Amino acid sequence: MNISNISNEEYELSGLTIKGLMNQQYCVFDFEGTGIDHHLDHITQIGALKMDARGIQEEEPFVTLVRSPKPIPEHIAELTGITNEAIHEAPDFAQVYEAFTQFIGEQILVTQAGYEYDIPLLRKECELAGLPRIGYEGHVHEHSSRACRYPLN
Repeated sequence: MNISNISNEEYELSGLTIKGLMNQQYCVFDFEGTGIDHHLDHITQIGALKMDARGIQEEEPFVTLVRSPKPIPEHIAELTGITNEAIHEAPDFAQVYEAFTQFIGEQILVTQAGYEYDIPLLRKECELAGLPRIGYEGHVHEHSSRACRYPLN
């Protein structure tokens, strides 16, 4: 499979085959953070839910606040509704990581801004905490308003 950047707004995908697409189980997840730069910012909330290909939720969603080592700027707090006070007593990333990975299990991961934000942010948080990355390589599907993209191998 090949994914090539055509522009900042568009990717080109070739050589992809997804077998049994309608028989798969999915985990749709999203991170909120202290900002939009995955190099500098940190996760403040993790939300995830499991679905089958028909969109039926499999169980209760996984939702947790995450204490960030970086304060949440006021404009981000206004946007997300997550405040520094709300995350003050929350567990840090290392404390929620195991529960998050157990929730994910072997599901195919789906996210809205995966390759630009969620996956790089997750990689960075794992590296900073000395945690192994989850086995998402080749198992992340991204859906965004710009395009529908599939895994980078």
